[in-house]
Amino acid sequence: MLAGIPGLSSLPGAIPLPGLEDPYATARFDVIIDRITLAVFTECTLPSLSMTPLSIQEGGQNAYVHKLPTRVEVGTVKLRFGVCRSSDLLLWYLQVMMGDKLNATHNMIVMMYDPLGFPVVLWTFKDAYPIRWTGPTLRAGESAVAVEEIEFAFTAFGVNGLSAE
Repeated sequence: MLAGIPGLSSLPGAIPLPGLEDPYATARFDVIIDRITLAVFTECTLPSLSMTPLSIQEGGQNAYVHKLPTRVEVGTVKLRFGVCRSSDLLLWYLQVMMGDKLNATHNMIVMMYDPLGFPVVLWTFKDAYPIRWTGPTLRAGESAVAVEEIEFAFTAFGVNGLSAE
């Protein structure tokens, strides 16, 4: 498990060791479950929101059609180009794949950091679970587990403490 540090070399005052690259230095998004950072990613696509209004035609009114708001359809959240030090994300996906969605949902936080490693914004996703996992191209000599892309469904979301339930 990761310790929740976005990148050792991105912390103010950190001294990089010669010959060692920090795989987390370019990551700007942490995936946090149960207060544990499972992985860090370089790209995050937030869910799309859309609503199709209900058209009501009023008898005798031919100048316009009433448009009433309906249910909002919410997309998924996608994270790309990630690294983690364990296979927890894949195991979580496999739990859902095996049909254990009831026990596999967790409240998830995606935290975005600036280039200096300071938190900028956080998004919360209620009852999140992975619905798609894309593995990486494997390279010899890398100790971190890479994730090309992972996609999550959820029941509600919020940003910086504002909830959309």
